[in-house]
Amino acid sequence: MRHVFPPRNTRTARIETLTGGLDLSLPPERVAPGKLTACRNMWRERGALRTRPGLCLTDAVDGEQGALRIGAGEYRRDGKTGRLFVESHTAGEQTVRRWGVVWEDGTVQAQSTALDAADVHLLCDIGGERVMAFTDEGVAILGGEGGEAYIPTVRINGAGVENTDSVPATAGVLWEEFNLLTSAWRETFTTDGTARYFFLLRRGVEAAITVRYTGAQGVTVTHSLGAGQLIENTERGDGLRLTYQKELGAVGLIGYPNAELRPGAAGFSGNLTVTVRPAEQADGRILGMTRSVWYGGDNSGLAGGTRLFLTGNPACPHLVHWSAVSDPTYFPENNYLYVGVADSGVVAFGRQSDRLILFKPHEIYALRYRSGEGPSAEEVAAGVSPGTEVSAAGFTLAPVHASVGCGAPESVCLCAGRLVFLSAEGAVCRLIGLSAWSETNVQTLSEPIAPQLRLYSNTVRQKACACEYHGRYLLYIGDEIWVLDGGDENYSALSQRAAWYRWDTPGELPAAALCGGGQAACVTAGGSDGYHRRVYLLGGESDSVYDAAAGAYAAVPVPGMFETGLLAGPTPRRRQLCRVQLHCEGRVPSVSCRSEWESRALPPGRRGADGCVCFAPGAGEGTRFGMTVRADAPFAVYDVRIRYRETGWNK
Repeated sequence: MRHVFPPRNTRTARIETLTGGLDLSLPPERVAPGKLTACRNMWRERGALRTRPGLCLTDAVDGEQGALRIGAGEYRRDGKTGRLFVESHTAGEQTVRRWGVVWEDGTVQAQSTALDAADVHLLCDIGGERVMAFTDEGVAILGGEGGEAYIPTVRINGAGVENTDSVPATAGVLWEEFNLLTSAWRETFTTDGTARYFFLLRRGVEAAITVRYTGAQGVTVTHSLGAGQLIENTERGDGLRLTYQKELGAVGLIGYPNAELRPGAAGFSGNLTVTVRPAEQADGRILGMTRSVWYGGDNSGLAGGTRLFLTGNPACPHLVHWSAVSDPTYFPENNYLYVGVADSGVVAFGRQSDRLILFKPHEIYALRYRSGEGPSAEEVAAGVSPGTEVSAAGFTLAPVHASVGCGAPESVCLCAGRLVFLSAEGAVCRLIGLSAWSETNVQTLSEPIAPQLRLYSNTVRQKACACEYHGRYLLYIGDEIWVLDGGDENYSALSQRAAWYRWDTPGELPAAALCGGGQAACVTAGGSDGYHRRVYLLGGESDSVYDAAAGAYAAVPVPGMFETGLLAGPTPRRRQLCRVQLHCEGRVPSVSCRSEWESRALPPGRRGADGCVCFAPGAGEGTRFGMTVRADAPFAVYDVRIRYRETGWNK
């Protein structure tokens, strides 16, 4: 606050910018000048304190017939950000489910690919306009060209036997790991003209079997058996039939009608490939996952590649799995780690700098890519492949904080380069460091609004969600949106007195998800049953509010209000208020002035040629003055000036 001393015994108290935001932690009479004691639908934008953008209804996806359920995970295409959803509606007697995207600009894009599964735990964006759907029944790849999960070759260059009387020791080279996304696998063998039975690594598997055999003439023949079949009905032109002995795990190529006929040698290794497709579903540890994130390893992404991380299985909450490099359809069975103790699960992911942050309810961990040591000079001279560095790469897990964690999985958001989240205790925190077990890594930002946040129940706080919008952190909790100004000087200076503002939402909008891309944001909301039917865009000058009498939505201007603290003068003199001047735009607000002595509404103001609105309050005395400014339509205030005359000392 700056004081100007004009002539004729008057003083002018000027609040130039009103940048302090809300301060609800102190009594109103102790709040510093420039801060607000109350706020409704206001934020600091374009050099002024102005009303928020309107929440405009943009889409009603099958609002009467169906349901829109938001799934976890971002969706990025052509520079736009969206959130994946599952839509279900009734067509006749059949329930149809589709997946789609709610974009940050409020538009809804429903895909034509149908989902047969009744329950979808998780939708993951896996690139190429494809998503991966996790259900109790299995994993489906939707969109684009679709496809299936990668089938690994778990053994190469295996050897067969002449008969099944004696099971041979494992021959060949163990190659890739089994894929948790699918129960199928492949093994390759080399025929020698004498062997006709080939033992698989797993026995007793009820499965469909496919064998591709290439003979000495370079001709490839494919044999196949359906699940439950034991012998192929017809030979495929090479005089052989396929058999499968499930209990032994033995695949055979038997001569027909010449029983002595065997698959001949081809002159090269791996000429016989066996593909096994069991009837059982994929690994349950993967199917139960509910959260995903992409994490690319090192900063360059060249050595670390790109991997899809999964967690959130209720049966094993502290388990984290990650995919193979640049292939989200392949989850090797040994690509996993356990984070902390089993009674506390990983509830959210976040990315800050080159670390993947793993949030538990009362702990924070950081995962970092560790490159391989690479081959030594002697190994290079011996012709060792540089790929050794990639194969030796891995991840190191380090604890960050031992008592603070995340209490709302959807509240984690990167704002101004640092992760902001709602803790299990109901405080908004920021991750500012990554040292091991250091309490200075986490800073509390919500002290100015802590009394209000404590009023929410644990159930309400757990459903809170957040996004970044125009450099601000928007926290949607209950029926309110709390706005943290990420461009504020106090925020940049790592101050705990960051600027906060409070927004109301029009009508009843149970929070489902916020989607923001920095310049646009949307809100999806709906009924209390957990299904969401409305999508609102945060933009424009009006709210879409349901009119029960008309049975339709109407555009309602956004009202705004803010209340300043009491403005302190340089001496404890009694003062007579002479004039209040607001440099504002939009609707001319109404102003109420208050002091220790009285509180009263001022007469309507008049707008001058310079855009300022002057209020002449008449006689009024007190030691300090504050004001309440409100309007029923959008307005903005750049600064406030209060002119007063000192009349004597307080007794």
